[in-house]
Amino acid sequence: MTFVIASFLPSENLIYWGLPLFSTALIAVAGFRGWRKHLHRRFFFRFNILWDKKSQPFCPGCLSPLTDWQKLSSWKFANLGSRTVRNRITYQAFLCRKCRKILRLTDEDGFELTFAQARERLRSPADES
Repeated sequence: MTFVIASFLPSENLIYWGLPLFSTALIAVAGFRGWRKHLHRRFFFRFNILWDKKSQPFCPGCLSPLTDWQKLSSWKFANLGSRTVRNRITYQAFLCRKCRKILRLTDEDGFELTFAQARERLRSPADES
């Protein structure tokens, strides 16, 4: 970006204008990264997605709200003897509208959760055993 702008400037002023333009671009990039980290502090990560304080789910990739809780279907392959069999399975997951990721809710042990179960676990106090 600095080189494109520098091509319009006279060559004797390249050092005079190049350093301030480069440092301004560097400060803008650093500020953007700090802003993204600030947004991540508003959320906490649990069940493979981000949640806010009101128990609303957000995409961990693009930070957009998740609203599409869907029942999806796929194929699972199993070996039976010498042949592979294709079985149809259904599962529930969020589909992020912005980045088009499929996000499944799983607990710490890897078991799948429904949206209602995940919200209930978020609101209940942690076990102290």
